[in-house]
Amino acid sequence: MRAEPGGGRSEGAGGAGKPAGTPMSRWDRIEQTVVGVLAAYGLFAAMYQTVTRYAFPQWSGEWSDETTVYALIWAVFLASSTLAARDGHVRADLFLRIAGERTQRGMEIVNTLVALLFTIFLAYYGVLIAWEGYLWDERSMTTFRFPMWIYFAAVPAGAILMVLRYVRRLYVLLFTSGPAIRFEHHDPVNVD
Repeated sequence: MRAEPGGGRSEGAGGAGKPAGTPMSRWDRIEQTVVGVLAAYGLFAAMYQTVTRYAFPQWSGEWSDETTVYALIWAVFLASSTLAARDGHVRADLFLRIAGERTQRGMEIVNTLVALLFTIFLAYYGVLIAWEGYLWDERSMTTFRFPMWIYFAAVPAGAILMVLRYVRRLYVLLFTSGPAIRFEHHDPVNVD
């Protein structure tokens, strides 16, 4: 991570440490807040279901199990955008680490293009699936009868956010200078 003028931070092409107050930092904060709220709701609903199932069975309902899954799926797909921005998705980087800076940039451009194409594909088919669920008025099989298109829409929503992140990343890789990627150095941990 390197310091930027004005007290902000920057982390190479991933752009995870944007200066505070920029549109990207606001986007990150909104995304992280929504993911946090969804995850907190998922935790609350799961705890509610666990307590009521054993201590107060008359208050127990299947709504909490069902909405926990929906909230956590939405949180995962929205969080995938943040991972794309921070270059946090799992990948093999052995060759990237031993390559020169110019080769790294080329490999990152190819990697970003492949990721961009995949997320466009995911967004397109995710929209089709969510739209089909909406047209058919598909509902969950529980008494809650939750509209499944809302659940299905997590896929295209997360994918569209990732597409925007990868487009930005591609722009940064193509039109700015500086290292294409920064590797964090991890010292081996003594487990004795």
